[in-house]
Amino acid sequence: MAAQNSREEGLGLKDLFLLGLGLLATLEEETKKKVDQLVKKGAEKEAEGKGYLRDLKEKEGVKSFEARMEKNLKRLVELAGLATREDVRRLERRLAELSSRLEEKGGSQS
Repeated sequence: MAAQNSREEGLGLKDLFLLGLGLLATLEEETKKKVDQLVKKGAEKEAEGKGYLRDLKEKEGVKSFEARMEKNLKRLVELAGLATREDVRRLERRLAELSSRLEEKGGSQS
């Protein structure tokens, strides 16, 4: 009857201890489940991340290669004394300007 009175009055010391153990066990199980889920999700994202990094490296590699090639071609053009596209455009503008002046002078003499 003492045990029954104890339950009616509330939890005894032993019950509180067992409740605490049960809570700890439950917390441990739930934490383990959550950790396992996070590890699984992390493994999935790792593969995606590796693919992303590989793509990024490939793109950056291409950009670096193109930049090096452009720099080397500019040096070769300078060393060879060749006209660049900008040089040709500048000459075309100058030629158009001179042609326009000649036409004006030719028109005013008539």
